[in-house]
Order: sequence, then structure tokens, then C-alpha cells
Amino acid sequence: MYKTKWLLVLTLSLLLTGCRAEQYTKIEASKDQIIVVNLLESSLSFFDQDTKEELARWTIPYTFTGALLLPDNKTLLLYGKHLEKIYLYDITTGTEVDRWKTGKGIVNVQISNDDSKLFLANQENDKIQVRTVSGEKVAEVTVGDDPLTILESKKRHQLFAINFNAPEITVIDSRSYEKTKVIHAKPASVGAVLIEPYDELWTGGHGVGHKTENAVTVYSLDTGDIKGEINAPIMPVDLEKWEDYVFVVSHGSNQLRKINIHTKEVVAVKEIGANPFKISIIDNLIYIASYDSNEIIEVDPTTMEIVDTIQAGKGPFQILFKKEV
Repeated sequence: MYKTKWLLVLTLSLLLTGCRAEQYTKIEASKDQIIVVNLLESSLSFFDQDTKEELARWTIPYTFTGALLLPDNKTLLLYGKHLEKIYLYDITTGTEVDRWKTGKGIVNVQISNDDSKLFLANQENDKIQVRTVSGEKVAEVTVGDDPLTILESKKRHQLFAINFNAPEITVIDSRSYEKTKVIHAKPASVGAVLIEPYDELWTGGHGVGHKTENAVTVYSLDTGDIKGEINAPIMPVDLEKWEDYVFVVSHGSNQLRKINIHTKEVVAVKEIGANPFKISIIDNLIYIASYDSNEIIEVDPTTMEIVDTIQAGKGPFQILFKKEV
């Protein structure tokens, strides 16, 4: 009898231990921080923005491909194409706080301009899913093959879903979530910005097969026609707007370009990193994820000079910013 009770207690103890959520290093709420997604080691690096000190590194026990910080500035959402769920963590406590069952295929999550909705690109079923920031599903819209890049126009009340494996951009009404039209686009388009004053959408791309993309393509939002191309070799994969300029990183040539939005002229080119994939503009500094050199490179957008370099984990791919609270 005693032995049976002991075995029962041991079994319950093991079950409870196995169910206990992993505890990560708590992240201070009172500091501005840079958060980096390191793909090759499935980790998150947290850096003090001022000192560049690495405050913590979370090693995640599953393969994820992207992250998003929710408007409360403490809930971090992790997703991946092969994951059945989205995982949410409170970074101030270092604990998992929720899971949303989404099914496989989530490759991008963006927050709406008013911070009330989330737009999820699902490549398993070729849909854009709309959820509240608390996880409730609001709508689902069928788009083209393998949606990847998502943008929202505040001026036009439209969502734009750029489909990587279909040469098209799906346009969705951001109030009714009805599909309104499809714009013919280049194959394998990726990375984009909206230039609202000129009613333009600028996209980058990889290219298909042996034909690489070497230009930023400018589309008219009114007609859907291509208005022009801006030279940006090789494989311009990410774009960010800052003041009167668009900054473009080309991972095939390891270059950063500065383009004037009014003249469409390239005004500066900088050799940068090794296989750069993503850029973020935070507090008037450009942060570039240099995938092969495991670095985050800071660049002054005015001078295009390197300000600092931060050693990240293996394969830095995405850069987020957390404001102090």
C-alpha cells in the first residue's frame, strides 16, 4: 500500500513537472529595447537600446520564423509556418501566457494601423486571417498563392496582400474585409512600402529561377499599372520609409540604398553586412539584420554611415522594438 501511494505521488510529480511552462529571463519594462529573432538557433535576443548590452537570450524549444510585440508593449507573439499554434509570452515575467490555435501556414503577422486587429498571412490555405489583439477570429479572406507581405493603407481603407508564388497583389477592403480587386504583379515579389502622398505601392522581390530581381517596382494604387522601376540589384527584399526616403536592402549584393520618394532617384548606396534580410527604422536609426555575419548593424539614415554593430545570435532575421513603460 505504501509503495502504491509512493508511485502515485511520483507519477503526479512528474506530470506536473512536465506541464510546467518554461521560465525565461524577465525583461525589464523600464528600458527601451531591441528584440532580435535569430532563426538558425530558434532564439530571441533582448538588447538595451542605449548600451547595446544583451539583457537576455531566450532559446525557444520549437522552430519559429517570426515575432510581433502587441500594443501592450509586453506580450510577444511567436509564429511559424509549421506550427499549429501561435504562442504568446509576457516578457516582463518570462512566461507563456496563451496559445492560439491557427493551424499550420502562418508566415507573417502584422498589426492594424489602429492597433485593434492582427492580419495573419497563411500559406497553408492561401488566406489572410483577421483577429483581434486578444486572439478572436474576425474574418478570413482567400487571396493568391502563398501570401507573404501585408500592408494597410489608412488613407484608402485597404489591405494589400502580396502573394509570393502568384504574380498578383490582392486588395481587400479593411472595413468589410471583402476582396475588391487583384493587381497583376511581378513573380516572387516581397517587401513593400506604401507611398500614400503619391498613391503608390513600391515592392521588392527575389526573382524566379535564374532570373533575379534587380529593381524596386512602383505601382499605381489607382490603376494597378506599373509606373516605373528603380534600379536596386540584387534581390531587394525589404523596404522601409523614413521622411522623404525609402531605404532598400538587397541581400544578393549586400547593399543598402536610399531612394528619394519624390524624384525616384537613388541618392546613396552602402555596402552593408553579409546577406542582409530585414531592416527596421527605430528612433531615426536604421537597424539591419545581417544574417550570415550574425550582427545587427546600425546606420545613420542621413549620412548612411555605420553607427554601431551589435553581435546577435545565429541567423538574425527580424528586429522589433520595445518602448519603456
